[in-house]
Amino acid sequence: MKEGSAALEELMRERAEHERLKKERTRLKLMRERGELVELSAVRKSAGNVIANVKKKLLAFEAVLPPVLEGKDKAAMKEEIHRAVFEALEELSGLFMED
Repeated sequence: MKEGSAALEELMRERAEHERLKKERTRLKLMRERGELVELSAVRKSAGNVIANVKKKLLAFEAVLPPVLEGKDKAAMKEEIHRAVFEALEELSGLFMED
């Protein structure tokens, strides 16, 4: 009879695990529907876009800043670079607010 009892216990464990997994699947589905959970591929794509935009903004400095800095003293150059950096950061921060 012990074999039958052990088999019944194993069956009960498997059913409990099955129910636990169904519950977890339902919870994840609900989270996805609420927008609380996103696919990893979407996160990777979004992060890639942000990185590409950051790179573009940083590389633009070498084209934009020299003419603006020409003839300025050190303090004015520092102020202009500071302004350009914070302007770029402000634009880039908007990328994180998009839905």
